Amino acid sequence: MKPQQLSNNVFFGPLNTLSQYDFLSQNDIKFFVSVGIPVERAMEYARNVQLDQFMLCCLDKDFDRVRYSDSAMCQILEFNNKHSTDLKTLIEHVSMSEEFNTQPLQSVLYRPVSEYTTNIYTAEGVHKFECFNDLITLFKLSKMGNILVFSSNGNDENLVTLLISQMLRQNPSISAMDAFNYVKNLRSTVNNLTEDKLYWCSGLVAYHERVKSKEMYGRPGFCGSTSNEVTNFATKRREQFEEEDMIDPDTSFGYANLSDAGNDAAESIASTPFSESDYSYSSDFQTPEPDNISVHSSRQYANPRLKRMALNK
Repeated sequence: MKPQQLSNNVFFGPLNTLSQYDFLSQNDIKFFVSVGIPVERAMEYARNVQLDQFMLCCLDKDFDRVRYSDSAMCQILEFNNKHSTDLKTLIEHVSMSEEFNTQPLQSVLYRPVSEYTTNIYTAEGVHKFECFNDLITLFKLSKMGNILVFSSNGNDENLVTLLISQMLRQNPSISAMDAFNYVKNLRSTVNNLTEDKLYWCSGLVAYHERVKSKEMYGRPGFCGSTSNEVTNFATKRREQFEEEDMIDPDTSFGYANLSDAGNDAAESIASTPFSESDYSYSSDFQTPEPDNISVHSSRQYANPRLKRMALNK
């Protein structure tokens, strides 16, 4: 049940890692990505995260606002507004950094930067892998903290394929099977994936092709790691975490087999669950924000007033 470290900035593990304050604080975790967990459940657990400032993005392909009651939807709107506002502030902060004085932020992303205005995503297929890796890239570029990617038990196929895609993003010259072996070396309990099964995950295959085209051929001087280097690094990380007694969980969580092969499509529509027309604000609750506000500053949020028409769409 321990979380593992995928790379210098990225950790992954089960849902109950969110309650491990010592682990989160010691590893400077500030960004969270939930995978395959219903938004309302992720939102409930986020309330118990004992960190002053953090951001949570949800990958939930089954999210459908029509099935929620008015009161539940109001809470989700408030949750979405808070973290989406922080995400947009982060993107603005990154785009104005020295690194992007001579090139646009868009040059390091796979989806249009304008798509990242919400913290809830229902994308599937190759689009899901692009969104996930773009979010990881944005969090890394912010240099504000490390990242935890989590699912119900940290072992399911949905999470594993996303972790594989992140390794392919960093090392385009390796194969998907090499990347899986790397993750398996780190966390032996993850679901076993054969080379054939990875091949039939069309979204992952398509994403790998795009990565190779962009990273290997679009950027002169790129040098990817070899398969042996990846495996050796994974073994060292696993041994390091086995020596540390960071987590003693009281509860384990069940999971469903979340194969991506049946749902992968060449393209899918990104989730933008809420637009400005979906909620309004009372001026009594608005608090002006300073022009130079940062993503980790203390902020008072306006209470969302849900419009009836939005629920009936």
